[in-house]
Amino acid sequence: MATTKAEQYGFQKVAGVDASGHAVLRVVQWNLLAQNLTRTAVFPHSVPNNCLKWKNRGPAIVEALRALAADVLLLEEVDQYESYYAPILRKMGYEACYKQRTGKKQDGSLVAWRSDRVRCIERSCIEYNDLCEGLTPPPEGKDARADVGEPDAFTRLNRDCVAATALLEVIPTSDSDISQKILCCATQLFWDPALAEVKLAQAELLAARLKEKSSGEGIPLLLGADMNSLPRDPPVNALMASAGLVNALQVATSDDIALRATTVTPKFTGCIDYIMCSPGLIPVGYLPLPSESHESVGAGLPNGNWPSDHFPVGVELRLQQQSKAV
Repeated sequence: MATTKAEQYGFQKVAGVDASGHAVLRVVQWNLLAQNLTRTAVFPHSVPNNCLKWKNRGPAIVEALRALAADVLLLEEVDQYESYYAPILRKMGYEACYKQRTGKKQDGSLVAWRSDRVRCIERSCIEYNDLCEGLTPPPEGKDARADVGEPDAFTRLNRDCVAATALLEVIPTSDSDISQKILCCATQLFWDPALAEVKLAQAELLAARLKEKSSGEGIPLLLGADMNSLPRDPPVNALMASAGLVNALQVATSDDIALRATTVTPKFTGCIDYIMCSPGLIPVGYLPLPSESHESVGAGLPNGNWPSDHFPVGVELRLQQQSKAV
């Protein structure tokens, strides 16, 4: 097991890929596990017993974020944003775009960027409840969203899932540098495997909105997502095909590493978290995912080594050439 956070969250270089003469951004996607979802009844396997308490988890997450040292963070299940994460991220040198889930949900998605490397041109969001436009809601007072057998489309699609987006521009390091823009997005699709068609509809809406936001200038896309779907599931395939994206970790390394589980618990283990990007963004480094049998994983996540039930996913992306034509 890694003896230091620097080793645990250390990146490796992609062999044979030259990054000289290019800007490189370190990107991390991570589902932090909202604290209001962190209950002993849900995670009875987590050890030590106090690893689920916020007084321990909160600082552990921040320590991990510091060690990851990302230029761009794409985070999901972020709660206590204003009271906890916002001031800490500012002290770490980040600015952020946060979108809380709709309805009564307490968590949301966040795009954060190091203000000394990147500046924000525009912030926006996507609400997947837009899929319900034109549909008839259930009678007042009826809340049957937990019933997967509910026949009406409104009830099935109204899941309060969201995405945060930010159009970013890499800060030039010299007068000869060219403007380099990237449309960044962080999101989490609905979780329930019994409602696969809801996740597919959300993925299709996400692809359409991202294409709308990036069209015209040919701006590359960068997406960090908890898709709640395995690599060959329809939501993943549809999103990548429609938006023209690749699995950045899969480009960076072998399938043996890229398709390892990103969440490990006794009830479910699988690869459901992704960094997807336009093909012009070339991976030159990556954060190796531990195997589910690694000693740090133990009986499952979260635990004393990993403060969330998800591993962070990380890549270093080479941008386009950083010089003007002469």
